[in-house]
Amino acid sequence: MSATSAKNERFKIGSDSQQTPVREISFNHGKAAKLLKQLTRAEDWAGASDALMQLPAGSERSLNPQLLKSLGDGLYQTGHYENAANVYSSLLADDREAVPVVSLKLAAILLEINDRPKAALRVLNNLSTGQLTDKQERKCREIQRRSEQLIEAGHLEVLSPT
Repeated sequence: MSATSAKNERFKIGSDSQQTPVREISFNHGKAAKLLKQLTRAEDWAGASDALMQLPAGSERSLNPQLLKSLGDGLYQTGHYENAANVYSSLLADDREAVPVVSLKLAAILLEINDRPKAALRVLNNLSTGQLTDKQERKCREIQRRSEQLIEAGHLEVLSPT
């Protein structure tokens, strides 16, 4: 093993209390952005999802808002909901124009996929009803109603370990 690869090797304690090597890969954010742009433009949503899981958190932020929205929408439409939620969260922080549509999609993922009604309500609380079309307002009310029903029924949100 070379000195460089030994330097990048780390150990993690597994559930069986044995040390297992975990490779740490350093990425250039410029290369990460280029890869995500290529995959998004090619509409390779599975490839983009895989790349997002391997790239450092926040790599998607180097994309322009239009490309970021395309990435989120493609991931959402093809069932890569966790990565779509991460992309939508980045988009909400960086592009105020995208707030209504992205907020509704993120709230739907939080409620329907992640089983997190309180988190869905927090996202929707940042929306102004003046920002929504009639169809979006109906969707917002539906997500709010279902979230409140779960909360009233005593639903507990379980967060996955990170």
